[in-house]
Amino acid sequence: MRNDIFLRTKIKNGINLSVAFHKYHSNGDNGLNRYDPGEYFRNNLYPDTIISDYNNNGEYVENTPNPLAGKYIPNGFNTSNNSYALRAIISRKNTELGFSIFDFSRGNSSAITPYEYNLTDKSCASNYKSYYTYLKNNSKINSSLSLSSELVLRATNILPVSGFKYLYRYPGLVKNYKSYSNQVYLEEKLLYKPNSKSSFYLGLKGVYNQKSDRIISLGNHGSSSTSTSSSWIEANEGMGLNRIKEYSQFIEKEFASYALWDNKWSKYFNTSIGIRYDYNSYFGNILNPRLAIMYAPKQEIGIKFLYGTAFRQAGIFELYNEFRGNPNLISERIRTRELEVNNLLFGNRISLKTNIFHSIINNNIGKVPDSTMLAGERYENLTRLDITGISLFFLSQL
Repeated sequence: MRNDIFLRTKIKNGINLSVAFHKYHSNGDNGLNRYDPGEYFRNNLYPDTIISDYNNNGEYVENTPNPLAGKYIPNGFNTSNNSYALRAIISRKNTELGFSIFDFSRGNSSAITPYEYNLTDKSCASNYKSYYTYLKNNSKINSSLSLSSELVLRATNILPVSGFKYLYRYPGLVKNYKSYSNQVYLEEKLLYKPNSKSSFYLGLKGVYNQKSDRIISLGNHGSSSTSTSSSWIEANEGMGLNRIKEYSQFIEKEFASYALWDNKWSKYFNTSIGIRYDYNSYFGNILNPRLAIMYAPKQEIGIKFLYGTAFRQAGIFELYNEFRGNPNLISERIRTRELEVNNLLFGNRISLKTNIFHSIINNNIGKVPDSTMLAGERYENLTRLDITGISLFFLSQL
């Protein structure tokens, strides 16, 4: 079942309003009508042994006989889908206020191993919810100067009904996940255009982030956004069910400033020069330049050279996840060169675009073996990574 509603109307005093709503629901086909030539989701047997569990007395037990041993696991996997989205925008002249909410729930994908997890159980599902609210204003100060302002508040949450059941351990209990993160930022962009050939951009951005790692529960999960009433970690170590565990919240503050100068030197030659400074309360300072040179000696040919640096800071999962996290990770540094050539052939009936690029990534974040971690591996900064590529785009108009 699918429902879509859209409304747009004008209110007095030049105020415009638009509202959109989307709703989708499907019980799914339980994966039984999917292409499965190797019978990956069919004719699998329950494991003979439950390697770890809690009995009726709440005692931790290992390697107990499985009462379902020798029987067939139900075929297929949960393919239900239930989602909705609501968006509203109200605007007047140069100011716009917007809001959206999105809730998405579906069965876990077919990538999960069918003989390890109870894929047909309704608890084998993921549920995400996000919010997004913004206020924008574009003001023209004079004929050559304008200011764009944006205030944003957003949140992305994994709700605790996300989870699954194992077949070979804790078969009667759901392993639940939840995570809550919020962000608010203010960005100001100043544009100065003294003439038709030059444009100067100056931007400032301040960001406040509140994050948490995935909180994992076994059975009960509780309502708190920073704790669980039944810790998966402690339960899996045989320390008992329904043990409370507090998780840390991470407050991250960011500041960025950037400048860009676009200039048309002649009919055939343009440049774009930029620089960006970033400060992060976890990773410190970083400065990244950018350069683009465009040369088009004829209408039928154009050449563009790009050079820039960038960075990618480690995500909270890579830093603090209990399975393979490493809090000592440093940011990746990326340096890229790219050459692009555009050609128009045979009276502009054929268009060719060729891109050649070379990227160097220092402190590349990858995985290395580590027997002390729960996953048997951890994230680590690796050696330099060089990536070279070429692409060709062809378009014909006959």
